[in-house]
Amino acid sequence: MSTPTQTSQPSPNTSPLKTEVENPNNPLSTLWSTSSIAQEYLRTERITRPYADVLVQKAGLADLIEGNAREETGEEKGEVRLWDFACGTGAVVACLYDKLRQGREEVVRGKIKVLAADVSPEMVAYTRERGEREGWKEVLGLETRLVDVTNIPPNLPYNPPTHLTLSFALMALPTLTLSSLHTQLAPSGTLALTTWSSISWYTYLLSAAQLVLPPDLFSATPSELGFINIAFPDRKLHLPETTERELRGAGFADVSVEVVEIEHEWVDARDFVRAMELPIRAVSGKWGEGEERSIWSGKVKGALVEVVEGLFGKGQKVRFGMGAIVGVGRKGN
Repeated sequence: MSTPTQTSQPSPNTSPLKTEVENPNNPLSTLWSTSSIAQEYLRTERITRPYADVLVQKAGLADLIEGNAREETGEEKGEVRLWDFACGTGAVVACLYDKLRQGREEVVRGKIKVLAADVSPEMVAYTRERGEREGWKEVLGLETRLVDVTNIPPNLPYNPPTHLTLSFALMALPTLTLSSLHTQLAPSGTLALTTWSSISWYTYLLSAAQLVLPPDLFSATPSELGFINIAFPDRKLHLPETTERELRGAGFADVSVEVVEIEHEWVDARDFVRAMELPIRAVSGKWGEGEERSIWSGKVKGALVEVVEGLFGKGQKVRFGMGAIVGVGRKGN
């Protein structure tokens, strides 16, 4: 990993974390900069949303909401300040808000404050508009900011956070990011994150790619584990012990790590392929540039429909499971 020079402080554009993320060998570094990213990721949220529910639960946020809602306990609850980094289209905030339904909003109002941040301007704009539309601003005090997690600016709202969530972003971020997040948290603060351990649908993609790609392009296509670790191949982020080691190495205590398996269902093969367009685009960087890349991507998606229809039937529901690692750590007092 690159390190700052001893003679000067790194500028905001050349921090060691930021430099590693923007490495041209990291195919995820440019994916978030496209103008259509929010709409593409919204389709993918159908996959990530169930894990966001788990993330909110494991972070202890659901319990805090319940505690704040039980006035009869007489226990004074402190303010909860959540930073949801790599917020995407707002899945974590949506889950948190949903848990405030059934009359809890007035009890919790003003006690939970949320900052949703992402490196993509399109994601931030979408989450802000979604929050205004669905009432997150009023109940959760939602603030949105454009934030590069590898180079966190000072004076963010609701600072220091009591809770910090990172949903499916670890695979795109260098190891030192967790140490940086540890320093941002309030004493006794909690970090909760998710990262993929298994993506069974990827075997369907490989079958489709083998049908239509020339041998040289197919051989360049990463395996399932290669895709999960596509930005940092040597980290083995598909292993729970990696998440545990990195959390402990960043200074977190009371670390807990588990793999959560969830089954997903799609209306049919075409519905499934539409939802997978964003991860397919991440893989397609191995298939050339510009028009060539677009042509091969189209051929692979067409073949993927045929492969999935062959497995589940044309017009039939598509079901498969995926596994995510959920890691939680607490900052000391």
